[in-house]
This record gives sequence, structure tokens and C-alpha cells, in this order.
Amino acid sequence: GVNERDGAQVVFTLRASNGRTVIDNHWKWDSDAKAYALKESTSTNPEEKAKYTLTKEQSSEVRWSNPVPFMN
Repeated sequence: GVNERDGAQVVFTLRASNGRTVIDNHWKWDSDAKAYALKESTSTNPEEKAKYTLTKEQSSEVRWSNPVPFMN
């Protein structure tokens, strides 16, 4: 499950407030938090997890039409 936008594969990572790292390609806009929420992924690949990291503030800047990865 990797996002495909314009032929490119993008994986987003979000470090949750409890310190766990979640990766998922299912983004849902949380209007209350004004940020994108991610469902937790079962991925345990540390290199994949480190590929992209979004803070809550950064994730709120991501748009569906043109997702931008923030390098770790």
C-alpha cells in the first residue's frame, strides 16, 4: 500500500505523540485537529520508517493533489 501520484510512489511516516511511528497510505483529514490523521501500519522496516517523517504541523500542510514528503 503505497501512494502513487503522477507515477511516483510515496510513503508518509508520522511519529505519534506516544512515540510510536506509524506509516500508512490512507490519509484522512481531521478537521478538529486541522491535520491529516494516519491509520497505523504494520510495517516494521526501519529504513522505510525513516524515509519520510512528518510532524503534526507538517502533515497539515500536505495536500492530496500534490503530497510533499518532508525529509527526515
